Amino acid sequence: MEILFTFPHTRGAIRAEKILLEQQIPVSMMPLPSQLGAGCGLSLRLDEDYGVKARQILTETDIAWENIYRLLRDEEKISYVAQD
Repeated sequence: MEILFTFPHTRGAIRAEKILLEQQIPVSMMPLPSQLGAGCGLSLRLDEDYGVKARQILTETDIAWENIYRLLRDEEKISYVAQD
């Protein structure tokens, strides 16, 4: 399962990607899905297994994110469910 971090600012998304990669957390930058609003237009996708660690690192480095979503896939579409 994958999760998606969204950010209020582009700078935060880019900085988050750099820091997480430096910490050996595989992430990929992608455009923010239109279903999730406008935001900064970027999001980070990563395996859910790294979610807790990524959240901890971003908190410790004062990088603000807006939301975390779980990606749910069925045969026809991808949907996003907000996480706590």
